[in-house]
Amino acid sequence: MTVQEEVRQRIESDVLLARLRKKIDSGNGTFDDSFAYSDRAGRLLGEIFAQRLPGIPLAEREALCVELLRDRYTDINNLCDAVQKALDQANGLHLKPQRAPFEEARAHKIGHSTADQTVPEKTQQRRSRSATETMTRSMHDDRMQAEAKFRSRAGLKCYITRKAVSGCCAWCTAMAGRYEYGEEPDDVYRRHDNCDCTVTFENGRKRQDVWSKREWEAPEPGAGAGDPVVFTKEQAEALQKEKQLSVLNNERISNQSRAISIFNDYEVPDGAFITSQSIIDNMQTTSIGKEILDYIESVDEVFIRLDHKTVRVDANDKPIYGEEVQGDIVVYLLMCENAERAARTVIHECTHRRYGIGRSQWAECVCFAQELKHKYKRDYLTFDEKKRIIKAVQEGYPEYNWRKGGLINGERQSHYRPPEKR
Repeated sequence: MTVQEEVRQRIESDVLLARLRKKIDSGNGTFDDSFAYSDRAGRLLGEIFAQRLPGIPLAEREALCVELLRDRYTDINNLCDAVQKALDQANGLHLKPQRAPFEEARAHKIGHSTADQTVPEKTQQRRSRSATETMTRSMHDDRMQAEAKFRSRAGLKCYITRKAVSGCCAWCTAMAGRYEYGEEPDDVYRRHDNCDCTVTFENGRKRQDVWSKREWEAPEPGAGAGDPVVFTKEQAEALQKEKQLSVLNNERISNQSRAISIFNDYEVPDGAFITSQSIIDNMQTTSIGKEILDYIESVDEVFIRLDHKTVRVDANDKPIYGEEVQGDIVVYLLMCENAERAARTVIHECTHRRYGIGRSQWAECVCFAQELKHKYKRDYLTFDEKKRIIKAVQEGYPEYNWRKGGLINGERQSHYRPPEKR
């Protein structure tokens, strides 16, 4: 029997792991359960690897170690996916579970240390046991951090909880606690060899105003709308017949209103808490909102689709609140935390359409400026606010030039991007 087969057999037959799998598969599992699974699976892996190490050729140890750890990474993340989906379903959320990347370099480093001929065999065995156990637990920690980061950017309030076991060291005791994500100590996800601390995360259903919590944090490079394409007559007719848009391909999009502070997907509770009337009522509270309402009423062909079902994200899993699709403005209410966010999305997209501007950083600055006037309930923005908009748009839309290649009055521009200040 190979080492891989023995590890797999032991994990599949282990009574505790079987009980945890059953609980998680039934939809009743928690992240405490998935951590308990990773902890137990890591111990079995470390125990078997250490026992079998003397019989494994030195040249094969590193590759085998990486393979064993990668198997555990897949196993643990599959269980975490199941836990997250069940928790989201219970809370009425429709978000994509997030996985942290596999730490390839760390796995190779551990494997390499087990073939170190400058140390005794017992030391090699100790490394093969304790280091693999610790990395397996860290896979769960990394997953918790990835989920919290993703959901915090999506506007959900997230918490990281680190629990220390009885009799743990002073450092672990100091790290223990419950922290709001973004305010936790830098070392809260770290663990030393043989550390048994539990690190989990949780998020609520209530979304926070991310603009005020973490104002103008730019998205990852590469986020953005793709170039539009011209629909055939058949495609246009098919789209026109749709009453609810499912997830659209990025190449159909003319303009996108995207989050510039945090990012990603949402739920909509029963009874549709955002309605067309609540959006109109909110827009009527500001001058820019009223101006856009007048524009909508003056142009008969403008059609705003309120989508209550679609979770809309871009290629980098960043949330899209709304977009213009071949002249139709679509507002994704699952992505909007309240009527104000939906109203701001309408203002943003209508500004694109009203002036025929898009596909440039300048155009996005104009549209974000209009929606922020509505947010701040005034007809002007300060110099610092404008600077923040420009900086955030330049970082959030790196695929666009300042004006070159963009649209003004519906026509492509040939202006060159102004030189950067030195």
